[in-house]
Amino acid sequence: MKTVTALSVDGGKARLRTDLGEASEWRDYKAVALHHQKCAAFFQENDKLLDWVNRQPLGEPITCRL
Repeated sequence: MKTVTALSVDGGKARLRTDLGEASEWRDYKAVALHHQKCAAFFQENDKLLDWVNRQPLGEPITCRL
């Protein structure tokens, strides 16, 4: 894998399917894209997102776009 010099972070809500007549369930997610290489998404697991990013070969400096 090449050194990561730019990444993007995004987030939102995902609706989970429920049985007919039950209230919808909504979950927060965050996703990170290592430009031109990989991406990953995490449901309500901010610590895992940070750990995953920090295990990548990050360049110095790195540009993060929100």
